[in-house]
Parts: sequence; structure tokens; C-alpha cells
Amino acid sequence: MENTAFLARLYQALGATALMLGFVLGALSGLAPAAAEQEMHLDPAMVRGPDACGECHKSSVGIWKDTHHATTFKSLPRSDKAKEIAKAMGIRRIKSESDCLGCHFTSAAVDGDAKPIAGITCESCHGAGKNWMDVHSDFGGKGVTADTEDPAHKVARYEKSVAEGMIRPSRLYAVAQNCYTCHTVPNEKLVNVGGHPAGSKFELVAWSHGEVRHNVWYSKENNASPLERQRMMYIVGQALDLEYALRGVAKATEKAKYAVAMAKRAKRAEKRLQEIAADRFGGSAESFQVANGRVYRGGQSMTFAQAAERAIEMGGVYDGSELPEDINEMTTRSATGLQGSGLVVAIKDNYETGGRNMSYVIGFAEVEVDVETGAVRLVDYKAAADVGTVLHPQNLVAQVHGGGVQGFGVALGQKWVMDPQWGLHVAKRFYSNRPPSILDVPHEGDGFLVSEST
Repeated sequence: MENTAFLARLYQALGATALMLGFVLGALSGLAPAAAEQEMHLDPAMVRGPDACGECHKSSVGIWKDTHHATTFKSLPRSDKAKEIAKAMGIRRIKSESDCLGCHFTSAAVDGDAKPIAGITCESCHGAGKNWMDVHSDFGGKGVTADTEDPAHKVARYEKSVAEGMIRPSRLYAVAQNCYTCHTVPNEKLVNVGGHPAGSKFELVAWSHGEVRHNVWYSKENNASPLERQRMMYIVGQALDLEYALRGVAKATEKAKYAVAMAKRAKRAEKRLQEIAADRFGGSAESFQVANGRVYRGGQSMTFAQAAERAIEMGGVYDGSELPEDINEMTTRSATGLQGSGLVVAIKDNYETGGRNMSYVIGFAEVEVDVETGAVRLVDYKAAADVGTVLHPQNLVAQVHGGGVQGFGVALGQKWVMDPQWGLHVAKRFYSNRPPSILDVPHEGDGFLVSEST
């Protein structure tokens, strides 16, 4: 109920005028006063760190250690792009008093000073744990475990830990809010001056079910969330995307990359809600307006909560939760990972070729052979391809060219050599099984002929 009710509260708080995208886009010419610099996401004095979580949630922390959330602690300061942004921002040390600390790191109080101790951690999503972590891990006394805990004590423990600042997974809006706080990049100067991307292509369902998924407390197999929850996550994510895009526009001080990107992001989120309304009432999505917590056109109207219910009803073949049985296993996994992210279409042709349509390529190679050493040098290469209708000529030429280069490597520089005594691969390194480089490829010129089948 909380996740549905938040939609109404959210848009009452934002106000009707802020939600009118025409107003938002027009307001870029009269922007707000200078925005404050990015603040720390967590109070360092209240942070316990991932090791404290790992005392009970060992499996979850083990999964986390292999994610970008964890590895950013070491990889970000070494990134050329990060160094480029830091230089443009006048930042000398990325891990010290910089705009990067708020989102890319978790900082804790060390000897009285705030210092980064890890990347994006458990507390980044579930709240700084100083006040709630001990409460959360107390099952009712010595020797009592999660399995033997008294039900009444469990209810009281949950309530007290939440009161002390814990953000439980059931509080979907509060957890997801932490995601969008950073993935929309809440720092205008970082974008306009530093050249940082104005937000990522973050979508709550797909990203939360990617490498960060850690449903191992109740599900040892780390199963995906039920489809009903995924659909609710999708609509909550779209509403948050719209909210934080509007927040970005509201605090922008100039019509530059950051403000324009936030306005476009808001427009995309609005369009998704319009499409849901069009599915319910008919007509074009563009004929609906979004304002004051509703999607409406004339006398036809639906609340955001009703839009969420409609999105769940649509589901099925529209969001990837129902897939054809005859598609490839890899396609099934890919489409399943995209469930709830929008319109997902996965099909397979039923031609007699078994799903594989082959084209025909013929290649002509001119080579020089050293008769004394046996060395072969590729002088020139021509190829002609007989294919179907060409949709993208440049990509087709790249495919024919790439296939040729792979052939050069197999013919001239790559060979499996086995140790006859131990049966082990000997040529298993680039220096002994060398792939071709740009120096091994002849100048193509106009040496690629493409013929369309009729």
C-alpha cells in the first residue's frame, strides 16, 4: 500500500505547475538561483561499513564484492574519464573533499575525519546503520536465531529498526529513491563544467535484477522478484525518474547541458504515463496531459495509482513477461532481464533454414611468399558479398571486412599447438597465437562489392 500511496503524496508535493512539462521546458529561460554543491549521501558519523553487514549477510556481501558498486572504490580514481572530469572541476584528489564522494563512495568517521572506506555499500541503499544495525541483528537473546525468533519479537524488531533509520526492501519507494538520487546526477556544475554524463540510463527493474541482485536471505538461489513486484518496481521507478528529472530542472541555474538533459528525461517519463492512459481510454498518447498527480484528457482521467494498476494489467507480451517458446535460450535470458523496462519484442523466424539465414561471400587474396623462409605477406584482399536487402551499407561492409580480418588471423598467425607428452595447449598466449593487427590488414580501398539478392 505504501508504494501506491506514495504516488499521490509525491505529486501533491511537487505541485501541478511543476508537473506541466510545457512549463518545465519553457522555464529553462528563467532558471533558479545558483544551486548548492552536492552533499554527502550519508552522514559519515552514522556509517558502520559493509563488514558489519557481512557478519550476518555473508552471501549478500560476497555478491556485492564482485559488482561495480564495490569495485568503483579502486577503479574510479584510476579511470581516465574520472581524471578528466576531476581536472575540469579543479579536483586534485578524487577521494578527498570532492564532488565524487557523495555518490561513488561510502564515507565513515575515521579518527574524527570523514574518509571513504568503500564504494557504494549496503548502507547506501538501506540507510546508515549506527542506530539500527544492532537492533536489526538481535533476534531475542543469546542462542536465538532468525529461524527460532518469536514472531512478536520479529515484528517489534522490524518496527524499531525502521524507526532508527533502516530502509527495508519492502519500503520500495525509499530504497529506490536512493538509486535515483545518484543515477540522475544531482550536480549541475559536474555536468556543465566537468563534462560528467547527465544521468545514466537507469531503469529500476533491469538494474536491480542485474549484477546487484542479492535475494539470498529468503531465496538461496538468488531468484528474481515475482512479476507483480517487478511491475510495481517499474511504475515506481518511472515516477521517481520523473520526480528527479523535475528536481534537476528546478535547481538548474542556466540553460545548458544539465538542464536540457533533465528536461528531456522528464519528458520521456511523462510520455510513458501518457501511453498507459491511451491504452486505457483509446486515442493518441499525445492527447493526454500529466498534472497534479493525474493523467487526463477532457472528462477522462486516471490517478497515478490507477496508472500503476493499468501497467500491471498490460504486462504480458508487452513487457517481456510472456515470451515465445521457440526463441533461443540466450534471447530468453536477455528478454527476461528487460522485463518491465518498456515494450519488449522477441521473435524468431520460422523459415526452413532453422532460424539461420546464411549469406554468401567470396574473397580474393594476393600474397607474397618468401621461397627461402616460407613467410607469407598479405598484399591485397578483395571480397564480394551476396546478401538480402541491405539496411545499413556501412555496417555490412564492416561485417565483411571483419570476417576477412578474422580469416587473415586464422591463416597467417593462429594455430593450436599441443604438447605431445602432456596434452596441454602450448600456443595459448597472444605472443604465440597472435591475432592480426592493423599492420597486417591491407588497405581496402574500394575492394568490397555488395550485391543485393532479388
